[in-house]
Amino acid sequence: MIVLSDAAAERAVLAGLCKYGHDAYLEVADIITESTFTVDSNLVVYKCLKTIFDREEVATSMDVASIFSAAEQLGLSSVIQKKEEVQHLKAIIDFPVNLDNVRKFGAKIRKLEITRLLRKQLDGANDKLLDVNGTESIGSILAVAEDAVFDFTNVLNDTDNKP
Repeated sequence: MIVLSDAAAERAVLAGLCKYGHDAYLEVADIITESTFTVDSNLVVYKCLKTIFDREEVATSMDVASIFSAAEQLGLSSVIQKKEEVQHLKAIIDFPVNLDNVRKFGAKIRKLEITRLLRKQLDGANDKLLDVNGTESIGSILAVAEDAVFDFTNVLNDTDNKP
């Protein structure tokens, strides 16, 4: 199965959050969520960072200790303290990214998330199309696809996430 993701862009967003703190968080908070991340390690790091940003008014940058503390608070310390996760976290912190690019990478991974969600929505329409027996009107057949896209558009419009 094809997974629409960009691990490097996810890492760049997380690196920006670690390096630039609240400045970077404010750049992407309106467009990314936990479900935007496809790499499990990145998701765990994002959950920790979000917890820090939500509880602190101003965090200028992140360090490993702050992230470990947030993981403990979230009950994720056993996950994030594994050797490979610690290495992953250190690689994120050392990953070079400019503040100006954090939102661009955030928008990219959000667009990929939207595409994954749309594929899922269209899979449902595909299932309905398999039930067509030939007695339906062309309009009702086309309505299956139109309804799927319209419903999906309504879901997107109900959120404030606009890349």
